[in-house]
Amino acid sequence: MPLQINNQPSNNKARLDLPSYKMAEEINALDLLKEEMTTEEIHLKVNAIHRLKIVVLSMSATEITSQLLPYIESKLLIQTF
Repeated sequence: MPLQINNQPSNNKARLDLPSYKMAEEINALDLLKEEMTTEEIHLKVNAIHRLKIVVLSMSATEITSQLLPYIESKLLIQTF
């Protein structure tokens, strides 16, 4: 289901019609990345990696060093042969 912008804002905020029907401001980019990386579907994992720049831009420097980098590091350790 493609993302669509609902032109009728509720509470003066534009709303994205997402598959999970969440408001856009409720979606945490890092949580979405983690969710997509836990799936068995490879195309979702690849898409999540392609959106990594967006995740980084949505985070502060402190959040990147305290949350994102440890998460990526843990994924690298799991995948190491």
